[in-house]
Amino acid sequence: MYPFFEQLVARIAAPFVSQARRSTRVWQCECGQSVFFRNSQCLACQASLGYWPDTHHIGTLLPAPVAGQWYLDGQPELGALKRCANLDTPAACNWLLSADDPHAFCLACRLNRTIPDLTFSENHLRWCKLETAKRRLVAQLLHLGLP
Repeated sequence: MYPFFEQLVARIAAPFVSQARRSTRVWQCECGQSVFFRNSQCLACQASLGYWPDTHHIGTLLPAPVAGQWYLDGQPELGALKRCANLDTPAACNWLLSADDPHAFCLACRLNRTIPDLTFSENHLRWCKLETAKRRLVAQLLHLGLP
């Protein structure tokens, strides 16, 4: 009886097993360490990481010949990229932009109209949490093809 069910499950699942996953929450650094959506640096090898929203991919960044520009490892066709200007703020944005993009901020950070008063130390953590949630939402909307 069990072989029947195993065969049935295998036949039903076969079309889905071969398909690439539409979305993932865990990526791999070049060192093999798992990295996640909000990581801007690998915890194992300290490699710089960035999120490229066009492909919904987090990857290792390789320095380009021009200072402040990077290449996404394994995707040379993207050309030179730059990091969002909010990387070094409490927002800690890890998103990437094309190097020739006139904006300093990524698509998600350009939605900001007001930021909290950073003279209050507790606002640093609050802004970081808020921005992380906003980036997740924007990434999901982009992945779904919504405006």
